[in-house]
Amino acid sequence: MRTSTLLSTMLVLALAMTFTGCKSKVAGSPEAGSVKSMKGFELYSWQAEGEWVFALVVGTNRLKTVEEIASPEVRLNGLDALKRELAQLAPGEWVFWSEDRVPNTALPAVDVIREVRAFCEQRGLHLEIQAGDVRWDPSPTALVIRYYSPYTTAGLAGAFDRRYYIPEVQVWGDGRIMWTLQEGARRRVLEGQLTTGRMEALLQRLLDTGFLDWADEYQTLGGNSYPSMHLSVRFAHRSKEVSEHGGAPDGYYELAEFLTGGAGATGHDYVPARGYLSAVPGPIEAHAPPWPDGTAGITLDEVGDGRYVDGESLAFAWQLMNENPKAPVYVRSGGRVYTIMVQIPGVSYFEPPLSESSSIRDSIAEGYGLPSDQIIDLAVAPDGVLWAITAGGIGYFSGRGWKSVELDHSLGAVKAMAFAPDGSIWLGTSGGVAHVQPQPGTNRRHT
Repeated sequence: MRTSTLLSTMLVLALAMTFTGCKSKVAGSPEAGSVKSMKGFELYSWQAEGEWVFALVVGTNRLKTVEEIASPEVRLNGLDALKRELAQLAPGEWVFWSEDRVPNTALPAVDVIREVRAFCEQRGLHLEIQAGDVRWDPSPTALVIRYYSPYTTAGLAGAFDRRYYIPEVQVWGDGRIMWTLQEGARRRVLEGQLTTGRMEALLQRLLDTGFLDWADEYQTLGGNSYPSMHLSVRFAHRSKEVSEHGGAPDGYYELAEFLTGGAGATGHDYVPARGYLSAVPGPIEAHAPPWPDGTAGITLDEVGDGRYVDGESLAFAWQLMNENPKAPVYVRSGGRVYTIMVQIPGVSYFEPPLSESSSIRDSIAEGYGLPSDQIIDLAVAPDGVLWAITAGGIGYFSGRGWKSVELDHSLGAVKAMAFAPDGSIWLGTSGGVAHVQPQPGTNRRHT
């Protein structure tokens, strides 16, 4: 009899927890960052009187009603109130943000989504946004799609120096698209414009192929000689990158072919208006063409380690560099031979330093050159170098601009950073603990 009574009591308690889980805020817990849920937490949002309103509730297997999520017990007025609730959740918890499971709910603007995502990453929370639309950040500086290789032998055709490298395809929020064509040894960089309708169709095609459900990495051992290629897409509600070195779904290769053909845009040869030129004294080469010292307005000796140029200087260097990106570019100037290099801000994969006229303070605040514009934390190394943890990885400030550090994508998001006496860095990531050297491309993973 006692056993039957005990089982009945437990059943009643379980049912009560299931049907009342929506009516208790996670705030009010005895300790911030300690609240857990076996089924995660559900986040809903909608607008009321011009303000975004949220509801964060314990996850269950049943659908919620409008009355439940809008009740005073769970209603959160404004972004600050939501952050206070999220701060109560234990690191590692999942938050599922949906816009279609309850009538009249919707996702807010891109900047609000970005702020919530950054806050969750900072708190160690996993935010999954469940939306089927194709919204994106429409600003001209927002890189929405990129097909590229992040390695020093960058690109399908390779490169003599990674600073030569311009990604195969780049699409920005305003529909501007750039792609490269290989014509023998020569590289052509084309530029075009996608209409809003074409952007929507392109992103819808990505969704329809199942891109968001693909694995993060595909690889066929020994099957390919070219570097692995990466397709990165940033929707308003979610970002994803797929690395391919053979063995990816057919849809991946169909998308890559479509993108590298300009995605339906009419292309014209890209002509940069400004570039960062560097010139290093090199070996004596009999076939080095002469630099236009008389008309360029600057000699290569004056360029030195680097200088921003435009006009004839940039046009001449840009033409030479594209003749064969897989080989060094030698030029003769003032009786000497130089190896020259041109990087185009906002176009080259490896960003050049900021303009000499930019202040260090502005450079730090802008975050230009970091893996992501979402800076999660800053730290100063023992040698005085400023480091940044971002939503896309880590980077350091060189004194003139930010520099990204390449990490193994399998490490996942970086959560914490600590400096060792030998100058190396320990990283706490979502994929484990990593020990890296402060030079790009040298990382060792530890478990």
